[in-house]
Amino acid sequence: MVLPGAVMVRGLKQSLGLPQGAVLARFAVWELAKLLLSVAMMVVAPRIVSDLSWMVLMLALVVCLKVNWAVLLFDQRRAVQRSIS
Repeated sequence: MVLPGAVMVRGLKQSLGLPQGAVLARFAVWELAKLLLSVAMMVVAPRIVSDLSWMVLMLALVVCLKVNWAVLLFDQRRAVQRSIS
């Protein structure tokens, strides 16, 4: 599940210097692209891996898809704490 995250990071690098609204919109678009690529990889996975554990695969998918939102929330909290200090 590293490939979808890498694609998203590459797409978000182009957002540097844009207004906040545009960055948020790009984030949502690249999150959707990451989701679609992840689903495509899950469709192909049973053909590549014969003894596949679906429970572990689904858990990894959820963690990988949600980690960017957690980072965004964590970074926002750090920015608020810096502004208070």
